[in-house]
Amino acid sequence: MIAPSILDYKGYDGVLGNQDIRKKNWLFDFENKCLMLADTTENLLPFAKGYDQILDLKINNNHSNLYIDMCLDDSTSQTFLFDTGRSKCIELNYEGDNYIYYSAFAFKDSFIPYLTDRIYFRNQGVLLQALKINDIVIKGVAADLNLSNTVKENIISAPFLRRFEYMLYDSKEERICLFYSEKGYGYKGYEEKESIGRIVKDLTDKGEIESTKK
Repeated sequence: MIAPSILDYKGYDGVLGNQDIRKKNWLFDFENKCLMLADTTENLLPFAKGYDQILDLKINNNHSNLYIDMCLDDSTSQTFLFDTGRSKCIELNYEGDNYIYYSAFAFKDSFIPYLTDRIYFRNQGVLLQALKINDIVIKGVAADLNLSNTVKENIISAPFLRRFEYMLYDSKEERICLFYSEKGYGYKGYEEKESIGRIVKDLTDKGEIESTKK
């Protein structure tokens, strides 16, 4: 779960790999920076408290790495590489102010037209006023573009997890559950969410940059 480049720093003894993770059930407590593991999820769930909703993500086992199937905006099902070692920022200048947003996703070009409520900054990234993932609406989302010449796929990046309180890996049901609260740990991204929503709405109202709604 730790990016290999991080190993250049002192204090890390190794990498927790995908194959090791799949052998147990894991609960990541992001606020308290705590990691718990157990033979059953029943032993972990009592530790997850104070959340409003759960985003249930099904693991796609057709790949050796960790891939997730998601339905976005009630319109398209996509498979994403779950890459918690990837972190990238989008830098934008709007009306003389510089904005730096943490990229929650990397989208391949062919997927952009399927997104709604979005502003597309070509070759820079995408700002979404809201993105519905399965049954949960996530507000104020920033994503960069996967411009790789070798691997054209959609990616879930590490900053996406900043929106959640806990992450549960359920090895038996082969799923990842993300616990969401409007006012909990994930609420720390409030200013970023509000800023993205404001820029998308402003540009859409002005007609300066095309926003597509299906």
